[in-house]
Amino acid sequence: MGDTFSQQVYQTLSQKADEELLGIWKEQDTDTWSSAAFAAIERIAGERGLELKGGTPRAKPPDGQVTTSGIESPNWETQPFSALVAVGRIFAVTGWLLLLSGLAGSLVLFVDAVSSGNVRFVLLSVGVAALVFVQSIFLIGAKDLVALLLSMEEQLRRIADRGD
Repeated sequence: MGDTFSQQVYQTLSQKADEELLGIWKEQDTDTWSSAAFAAIERIAGERGLELKGGTPRAKPPDGQVTTSGIESPNWETQPFSALVAVGRIFAVTGWLLLLSGLAGSLVLFVDAVSSGNVRFVLLSVGVAALVFVQSIFLIGAKDLVALLLSMEEQLRRIADRGD
């Protein structure tokens, strides 16, 4: 898990401009950036031939150890996992749209079936409405599932940082 997290931090930071990386290094804001971020900046600076001035160099965490102290709340720059939050939100919006459009379509089918007196279509419209409802609830609940998984992941990081 540590290697994956460090690699994701490295990939995210490697997309930043040299000036921005040097600014992050100089400020050494440990309330915002983790030691994995500083280790990634050291690596990127070496690859780009940048000289790191100011700040105190950070030692890289031991292999297999995850250090995330000071990561700010999830955003695209510091936590690639926040992409999951965005996907969860998209699922929720899609779920609500599916629910509204599906129930509206089922209502039209139901009214048409009742007016024609066809019992099969009445049952079909109720079945379609139930199916749309279940699918919508799944999509809407996906956002909460993503939030739960991210919360569990953060708890695991904290436990790893404490060494428990």
